[in-house]
Amino acid sequence: MNFCFLDDIITKRGEKMNNRLIIIVMIFIILISSISFANSAEPPSLIIVVPSMADQVEITVAEQSDELRNNKISKIFEPGVPSPSDRLRTIKKLKRNGFSCGMYLLPVIPFITDTEHIMRKTIKDAYEAGVDYIICGGMTLKSGKQKEYFYHVLKKNYPDFLPNYEIIYTDDKWGNATKEYYQSIDQTFQTIMKQYSIPKRIPPVLFKDIILENDVVVIILDQLHYLVGLQGKKSPYGFAAYNISKLNQNISTMKNKLQTIKGVGRVTERIILEILETGTSTYYEKILKK
Repeated sequence: MNFCFLDDIITKRGEKMNNRLIIIVMIFIILISSISFANSAEPPSLIIVVPSMADQVEITVAEQSDELRNNKISKIFEPGVPSPSDRLRTIKKLKRNGFSCGMYLLPVIPFITDTEHIMRKTIKDAYEAGVDYIICGGMTLKSGKQKEYFYHVLKKNYPDFLPNYEIIYTDDKWGNATKEYYQSIDQTFQTIMKQYSIPKRIPPVLFKDIILENDVVVIILDQLHYLVGLQGKKSPYGFAAYNISKLNQNISTMKNKLQTIKGVGRVTERIILEILETGTSTYYEKILKK
């Protein structure tokens, strides 16, 4: 699954979106940035992406659990930044002022923030703050500076967890944990999210009018790929999304020959046609909050 589709599209279509009134604010809920740790020995800062504005605003938002516990975890992994409770208040203020806000519960830290209790409290707090969606994902630990820095922090603060990390992180090229571990996180996330009916990806209503038609199709198919996978099923939608993203023509000019695109069969064709007609997909909308 490709988390970068929307970010890439935002970058490519910046001029068009500067003229739009809709503002999407994606606030990242994170304790450690896997990407930043790979290139820096210091805890990272992240970015709120504001597609309809030329500038970007730097901010980090840590995962919410019981306030004192969460603030302690934040101080360990994000020294010198505003507390999680302060940042949650920022989200509430943004919502009161008409901003659409999404949370990235990403990455979930094994044996520290991956418990059912912490994830449930995080999602409950997000729901009460009025977030428009929550995206969740597990943590990677790539060999090198990233892993060395994280293990240094872990050994200092949670030394008893080190043997468990050696079990689930087995020198994967990309730093991935075991498939079984990620599946356990997905299952917990899926179970809790059902109770709150919060979208698990960015809803089309927030982006369909500020990006190009091809990109709307790509994003919805890519998100469908993730959502179907979250249910433990195989999906053809990711491959179709990738190939559509490479098209050099408007997909609406191909309505009668969509199946010539690699990865597009009859079912995917029907979904694409519905997206072109309505800006979304009935099937997609059904499982987005399921």
